[in-house]
Amino acid sequence: MLVGVDPAKILEGARMRMDRKRDWENPFGDGRAGERIVEIMVGEKV
Repeated sequence: MLVGVDPAKILEGARMRMDRKRDWENPFGDGRAGERIVEIMVGEKV
């Protein structure tokens, strides 16, 4: 999304993005890869 340098438009664009429904699946996973790697390496739950 391009909104330019107008502070009001930046705020409007940010609010529009934050208000959008979040029903899509993250293509990068759930963000817990590091925890899983440590669990495997250490052999215990983190």
